[in-house]
Amino acid sequence: MESLSSNPIPRIHSAQRTSQLDGAIGQDFHLEARTIDHIVLGRMQPERDHNFKGEKANKGIFRSRHWRDARGGGWFSF
Repeated sequence: MESLSSNPIPRIHSAQRTSQLDGAIGQDFHLEARTIDHIVLGRMQPERDHNFKGEKANKGIFRSRHWRDARGGGWFSF
């Protein structure tokens, strides 16, 4: 079985950096072309679709973005 790695999608926070934005758009295009699947963390249906399992796993929303973490010996997997 071929191994897969995951990397967070880069975010651009400053509209003043147009050259960086242009580069990020190009990266997003290439990343999208190579992406075979993605998941939205902290959302019930996408996690169910990806066979979420975990214990002591937390989820929430911060600044309109869903998140998930595990603390105190907790874990989660997909």
